Amino acid sequence: MFGLLVYTYIPTVEEFLKNSIIKAFISVYDEITDNALSAVKKEASGRIIYRLKTDKNLYNKTQEIFSIISGSQVKYLYIIYHDDGLYRFLIDLSKEDRAEAGEIFVPTIKEIKILSKIDKTGEKYTVYHEDSEEIGATLIKPIKENGTVKAYLFVDFSVQLIEAVKKVVHFFGILSYFVLIVSTVFIFLTAYFFIKTVYLKNKAFVDPLTKVYNRNYLNELLKFIDINSYAVILVDVDFFKKINDTFGHKVGDEVLKKVAQLLKSSIRSDEDYIFRFGGEEFLLLVKKDRNDRGQILNVVNRIFDSIRNFDFGLGDSQVRITVSAGIFNGKAKNFEDAVKKADSALYRAKREGRNRYEFYIEDADFPYLLQINELIEKREVFFEYQPVVDLNTKKIVYLEALIRLKNGKEGQWKPEKFRDTIKGTFLYSKLTKLAIEENVKLVEKYRHIKIGINLLPSDVANSSIKSILCSVDRKTAERIVLEVVETEEVASFSDITKHITQLKKAGYIIAVDDFGSGYSNFDYLLNLEMDYLKFNSGLIAEAVTNRRSERLIQMVVQFCKEFNIKTIAEFVENQQVCKKILSLNVDYGQGYYFSKPAGIEKYVDIALWETNGK
Repeated sequence: MFGLLVYTYIPTVEEFLKNSIIKAFISVYDEITDNALSAVKKEASGRIIYRLKTDKNLYNKTQEIFSIISGSQVKYLYIIYHDDGLYRFLIDLSKEDRAEAGEIFVPTIKEIKILSKIDKTGEKYTVYHEDSEEIGATLIKPIKENGTVKAYLFVDFSVQLIEAVKKVVHFFGILSYFVLIVSTVFIFLTAYFFIKTVYLKNKAFVDPLTKVYNRNYLNELLKFIDINSYAVILVDVDFFKKINDTFGHKVGDEVLKKVAQLLKSSIRSDEDYIFRFGGEEFLLLVKKDRNDRGQILNVVNRIFDSIRNFDFGLGDSQVRITVSAGIFNGKAKNFEDAVKKADSALYRAKREGRNRYEFYIEDADFPYLLQINELIEKREVFFEYQPVVDLNTKKIVYLEALIRLKNGKEGQWKPEKFRDTIKGTFLYSKLTKLAIEENVKLVEKYRHIKIGINLLPSDVANSSIKSILCSVDRKTAERIVLEVVETEEVASFSDITKHITQLKKAGYIIAVDDFGSGYSNFDYLLNLEMDYLKFNSGLIAEAVTNRRSERLIQMVVQFCKEFNIKTIAEFVENQQVCKKILSLNVDYGQGYYFSKPAGIEKYVDIALWETNGK
């Protein structure tokens, strides 16, 4: 009877003791942490987050200050801060399982709600671990800067509290064998759920096979982001069932892990997200960039290029992997609507033969980009050439390569049709590389001709484009004119000058194109070691009737002659313009007066070239 009586009152006594101890510890740690935070704020001059991330001395001093708190009763003690949609550790002084500074902190659903409440109220919060899945108590205190909550201090003294309660329960257990059994079971369950909670806290949001986020984290993330700020991309491994059936599930799992790694490396780690959405299906949220409409296409092209170029040789099995993708980039009612539209595009990609991607057809810009991309992929690209001629001898000095895209309905697209649309995208750099490669082949084939290739300053600074140029042998490079278009604003003129100087040393002839219409005219003129200077067509057209334009050309020509720079006039459309630029001592001319753009065959006759092209 006594045992039953003790057993009956153990929960009540236990709860009373537990709450009493928790309240006592909360009172103590509340005061201690206030003092510690005040000391750190004073050292950091009120900028705790920034200073702890950048000042190692302050970081070490903070550890010393908080070490007085991290005693035997405290197992977990850390500060986290909010970083663009994620939570990260600022400092972790826990007894074990310490996280590195900057490491992502994955809160539970309950913790997310508590942190949101603290953000609104600015008040501390105490979590009582009252059921079998939570232990003891956690004190969460806001850290404010300029009146706004910027970070949170977590003090968890749950393990020590349970230990204290356990001692009291054990005392009562001496009075009753039955109570002892109950206490043992309680301790066992407490330890089990403690381990389970800590483990799930870090693992609940990550797919165990591919190590990317799972649907659980996606569901939490959607509470805090605007889905219309992201493009939704569904990527599906083609014929995955066949891979499993042919090579086995072990090989299939390896394929999924490799694909997940390639997808992760193709997105921006600080702005984009990747989730395992189904068996062989991945979902990507790619942050939209208002200033770069081709950003989504860049990401998709990186994905397909990385998978296309990756060797999926797995043990004795040589597996060729392809993927299909559906992209939605418009405005959606909600996340489900966006996924539905991306899935519709994915279905179309699979229906059209797989190993391809499709945009959900809603925005006119992207079908147009897709059409351009398809033309480039199919090599529906060709070049017409317009000669630059010596105004006195009328012999060809070099040919400017003018790129065209073949289009069945419209015949051909000139650069003005597509240049602005693809500028700054993956397509632009792909087209530029193709232009360089094709014209290098022509120069190698016809050893007496010179060809001019148009480049933006950003192309010159592009490492992959520069690498292609530097791989060309010197004899070929000496017959290629790099026309650096001067109409693009340059962020660092000194850097561009350095890149151009390196290309000049590699043998290339350097011309500044469109002089008179850009941002850095005289910087180019004074600092760049150029061979040719090409006047903008508008300036040449005005020179016939505008005295100021005429005088400007005359002064620049005189300057160029002193430094052995040849001058070229564009837009020489008739005899009147030709006579005018001759009177201004311009060296070369280009325009319809001499020849309209035409195929290379028109210009291969050696007799047309000045000093036989040498």
